[in-house]
Amino acid sequence: MRHVGLLCCLMAALFCFTPGAARGATEAEAFRAYLSRDTIGAAEFTSRNPEWDGRGDVVVAVLDTGIDMSAPGLRELPQGGAKVIEARDFSGQGDVTLRRAEVIDQDGRDVLRTDDGWAHYPRELPLPPIDGRYWLGFLDEARFAGSNVTDINANGREDDTFAFLVVRAGPAEKPRWVIYPDRDGDRDFTGEAPVRDYVFNQEVFTFGGAPPEGPETPLVFAATVVDEGARPTLSLHTADHSHGTHCAGIAAGFALYDRDGFDGDEAIPISVTRRDAGEFALYPGVPVELELLLARVPPALP
Repeated sequence: MRHVGLLCCLMAALFCFTPGAARGATEAEAFRAYLSRDTIGAAEFTSRNPEWDGRGDVVVAVLDTGIDMSAPGLRELPQGGAKVIEARDFSGQGDVTLRRAEVIDQDGRDVLRTDDGWAHYPRELPLPPIDGRYWLGFLDEARFAGSNVTDINANGREDDTFAFLVVRAGPAEKPRWVIYPDRDGDRDFTGEAPVRDYVFNQEVFTFGGAPPEGPETPLVFAATVVDEGARPTLSLHTADHSHGTHCAGIAAGFALYDRDGFDGDEAIPISVTRRDAGEFALYPGVPVELELLLARVPPALP
């Protein structure tokens, strides 16, 4: 049986300070000073129980700003497989409204259109809809204006818009939602590879456009389609602040700075904060939705 622990690294932890003894230390030395396994008895515990590293038994849920699944230490488990097994955003910042699209011909090209916008698409999708329905939505960078990351694809602009095509695909007896992100922002799904709900395949994606020599890297996104009403909603998880990644690395990081420890535990980042007008806000609906999410962890995840 899995044991799910909640690590609530919320805003109070942002007010950290740097001890004078650590100033001038290397990054690895500072890491060991701040996270001393000797002080809390963890080193002695793992020395006596080397096989107890959390694998198969422990899931750490990190309620914070979301985490970067591409960060070192958060990519994989010691025994292989994804370290982050589910990723959700309950703040609403990553919600993309989906509308049923009509297929029209525009200058000899197939176009999906809704009241919110349009995008080209190829008739031969890698994973076509089994019901003939196409759901179209848009993510604009303007919604991230109050966050620490206002240019989600690191191309030097803050006014890009990205389209999403969502369909139900797969065998008729067990169809699943499939998401086609418009990664290059050209409103054309031709050549775009599909991704599935993160919980099933641990697939992530980024938006392109950043110069190879640039100092910034695009945000990493995980997608979940929430189908609880008349129409589905696309929910995107990302880390628009480093705090959640920092806390996840402390609680569940693997092989950071060659440091042994409780590396086999899995992680579930749950974004519960958003930036509005530059201020952090805690999403009030988290307790109920979190309870529902954690209730489905054991049966949903192998």
